[in-house]
Amino acid sequence: MSVRKRTPSKRFGGVYHYQNAKGARRWGAVVDLGRDWETGKRRQERREGFATQDEAATWQAERRRDRRAGTLVQPSNEPLGRYLDGWLDT
Repeated sequence: MSVRKRTPSKRFGGVYHYQNAKGARRWGAVVDLGRDWETGKRRQERREGFATQDEAATWQAERRRDRRAGTLVQPSNEPLGRYLDGWLDT
C-alpha cells in the first residue's frame, strides 16, 4: 500500500491536495474535533475526494460552524444502557 502525499493548500489551513490512483488531482480537508474526554487523545475528522479546493474549504467551514454551534454529533459505539447509566450517575 502506497502512502498518499498530501500537499497543504496555500489559501486554507487544513485543506490539502493529492493525486488519486488514476492520477487526478483531488482535494481533502481535516477538522479538529477537540480531545476525547475519556482518553485525552486528539480527535479529527477527515474527508477527501473533493474536485476543487473551494469545495473542500466549504465543507471544512460548515463542519467548524457546526462544532462551534454544538450541533456536530459524533457517532458512538457505546451501548445505550452504559450511556444511560453514566448519564443517570451525573
